[in-house]
This record gives sequence, C-alpha cells and structure tokens, in this order.
Amino acid sequence: MYRIHHEITTTSPSSFLIGSIDLARKYLTLGDGKDRLDYMVRELYPSLINMLNNIKGIRTIDDSYLTEHPSLSMDLTKVVFNTRDTGLSAEHISKRLLDDYNISVEKKEDNCAILLLTFDTTHFEVHQLRKALQEITKGKRTTRHDHHVCFPRQVKKVFPPYIVEQMKDEYKETLLLNNSVVDRISAEDITLYPPGIPIIYKGEAFTREHINYFLAAQSRSVTKVAKDKSLRTVYVLNNKGESYVKNE
Repeated sequence: MYRIHHEITTTSPSSFLIGSIDLARKYLTLGDGKDRLDYMVRELYPSLINMLNNIKGIRTIDDSYLTEHPSLSMDLTKVVFNTRDTGLSAEHISKRLLDDYNISVEKKEDNCAILLLTFDTTHFEVHQLRKALQEITKGKRTTRHDHHVCFPRQVKKVFPPYIVEQMKDEYKETLLLNNSVVDRISAEDITLYPPGIPIIYKGEAFTREHINYFLAAQSRSVTKVAKDKSLRTVYVLNNKGESYVKNE
C-alpha cells in the first residue's frame, strides 16, 4: 500500500508520469498526433486568443509580446491571460471557473492565469470557456482586486545569502509583518506557490511591495513556504546581526 501511494503522489520519479509521456510520444509519431497538434496550434490557439481578447477587462499575452522580447518564444499549448482590468483577481475567477463550470485553470496568480490546451480540447470547450468568463466578469463583483498589490519587482540585495544562512539565531529576530519591516534584512527565504518562486531571499531588504504582497497573501489560498506559514510574522536580522555583517 505504501509503495502504491508513493507512486501516485510523487512526480520525481513517477511511473504514471513517465508512462503518459511515452503514450504521448507514441501518439505523436504513430497516431493522429501531428494532425491534432497542427489543429491545436493553428486553429484552437488563435481562436482562444481572439475570444479572450474580446471579453471586456481580459487581455492575453500573445505573439505581439515577442516584438519587445525577441529572445523568447511562445508555447502555443498554453494561454496566459490577465484579469486586472475586470476588477477581479485571477484567483477568484479561477475558483469560479472550477466551482461553477468545471473548468480547470492550470495555474493562477494575483493578476494572471494559465490555460492549457491538450489534444482533447475542442472548439466547443473553448466557446464554453468564453461563455463562462463573460458570465463571471459581468456578474456582481463582490471580490474586487486590489490594484495596488503587485508582484515585488524591486530587489534590494544587501548581504550575500550564505552569510545570513551561517549566522547564529542570536543575530536574528521575529517581527510582525507590517510597514515597520520595510528596509529590514530578511533572514529567511519566503516562497509562495503560485507563482512557485522565492519572493524574497535571505540577505535582501524588505520593500513596501514585499509587505503589501505578503499581507494580501495571508488570506489567499496559496502555499506559503516560510518560517511562519501564516505570514503573520517574518524572520529578519536584528540590529546586532546587521552590525555584525557590516563589520565582516
């Protein structure tokens, strides 16, 4: 029983995941995979992009984005759409899609969500998605999104993370998460999923963007990887710790 449970719940390695990849490769080379893939990227993808862009408040990241970022390329099996101008968070819209329409979003964050196209996706399902999004965005907006909360873009690296990692606990302290933490040096890595990447590293200074982002995350259904998983408090260098590092 333990072995079976382990196989189902792991993806590294997972016999089920490896098996599904083998089946997909077989379908692509021996079955109708090439035709289905052509249909998906040449018909479904542009159709979905067009439908989403015609819904008020929703915009997609499409090929035009590449003109400003020529080193990147688009994965035409995934569609990223932004919900900021609807007044609703992507998390709220994703939950409504799943709960009320049985439509699953691959990933979502404050402002953006990712839709995944598969070999089985049909035009009918794309139209059902458009109808669902129109109903959600036109309905009563009871959970408006705070436009002032955005992903922290400003990074203030102060100390190398390995130095902070090696410091004893006497040089660190726990503080309530509020504006008094701005410019304090983090003694921990804090990761949220989604988006699944560290928002702040050890040795970086908290900015006001960090504070607002973490405060908003306290009530969101995201996985929080931090010393305090509620994000009510954060772990920082105390005054003694900051003085110690500056003198090193």
